[in-house]
Amino acid sequence: MPDGFEDILEDHRTVGALLDRYESERDDATAHEACTELAIHTEIEERVLYPHLRDGLPGGDELAERAELEHSSVSALIARVVAAPPIELADVMAQITEQVRSHIAFEEDELLPRLREQVDPDALAQDLAEAKRVVVSAEGEPLA
Repeated sequence: MPDGFEDILEDHRTVGALLDRYESERDDATAHEACTELAIHTEIEERVLYPHLRDGLPGGDELAERAELEHSSVSALIARVVAAPPIELADVMAQITEQVRSHIAFEEDELLPRLREQVDPDALAQDLAEAKRVVVSAEGEPLA
């Protein structure tokens, strides 16, 4: 049975593995792959997950605002990676890694447990899959 919460956790693990790989290899292609995955994941969460936070969850507006602010900060760093010469990637990627790890902990420790109480995991999985299809099919949209 599909579970949207598990899908989000899997995305977190995928991004985490890419960031770990970049830390050990310092490969520009891995940095760009991690940034692409982050951009797609961010867009999907903002389209699907965060509206659920605002939809009747006590304190949900504040949680969504914090999550979106964290996404915005990482997105600005991603833009630098996409445009930066390779010599600058290590410092920017270190900042991205630190912020993403903190954000993942916030989502997994605070957001997702609260949402599990009110959101059907099956429906969430369907909504996430549809959002991913739309985001991935929009050429360049995640990094624009």
